[in-house]
Amino acid sequence: VLSYVENRGTRLWTASDANLAGGTLSRTYLIYNANNNFVGTYITPIWTGVGDSTHAHVYRINNGGLSRYRALTAQLRKAMSHGLAAQVSFTWSHAFDDVSGPPLVGSIPATLVPAAYRTDESNATFDQRKRLVVNWTWQPRLVKGDSLPARVVNGWQVSGIFTGATGMPETPIVQVNGQQFAAAGKAYLMVYTNSLNGSGGWGRVPFQTPQLMRTDTAYVANARVTRALTFTDRLKGALMFEVFNAMNRQYSTSLNTVAYTATLGLIRPVPDVGVGNASNGFPFGTNARYCQVAFRLDF
Repeated sequence: VLSYVENRGTRLWTASDANLAGGTLSRTYLIYNANNNFVGTYITPIWTGVGDSTHAHVYRINNGGLSRYRALTAQLRKAMSHGLAAQVSFTWSHAFDDVSGPPLVGSIPATLVPAAYRTDESNATFDQRKRLVVNWTWQPRLVKGDSLPARVVNGWQVSGIFTGATGMPETPIVQVNGQQFAAAGKAYLMVYTNSLNGSGGWGRVPFQTPQLMRTDTAYVANARVTRALTFTDRLKGALMFEVFNAMNRQYSTSLNTVAYTATLGLIRPVPDVGVGNASNGFPFGTNARYCQVAFRLDF
């Protein structure tokens, strides 16, 4: 079975700081590489004041966001035969939007430049390009009849799910260390020092594409062995032994995202950017191998 899915989102929640003033002054950052060699510049407007000094952020909630999801899926199913049933599904998809910044107000995302949502358009946070899922169930009948040996040997079921999926996007960010242009005078003091332009918005690397990095590809196999138990016609049970991540394959669920630091107008790279720093987190859960025993009683 082949199918195509497309979903578009319009008027998604966005927010902008209505109390920011400035944005008319421009300053130039100098960019250096890991060998401390000058490699380029980044010019940005900077926000240097607020309209109402008795307040900090005053957010205006808007509906300026957009998203789009496209997917092509293929499914192959094998009906139960000789005790075996299986299903294979593969999805290729692409999700992108302009609302993948970190939470600013509740779940409403921040932007690099105030109210300039399109400058952040890129892969969505949950843009998983490829996903393969194989699941099977095998319930053999080794001995015919309803004799005592048949009831002992039969009644077993082996099932499993294998998932192979590409990683999720992560965005490189700049760690801004204090005021950048204080030596140029008070007029160049940024309002907030968590982003290069002083707006207090998304601190992503502005001269790189958002969601540039990817977590590891995941290969996960889960398996279950079930033994059916019949006590009476109405009282039945099942003893189950389950193994999660049976191959014990570890993969990163998040990365070191600090790609640069900015100090006094100089931008320098940070080592180990893109290196995995976690193997447990939403929506993955833990990827450690673990087992459990369960008993279910039906009556």
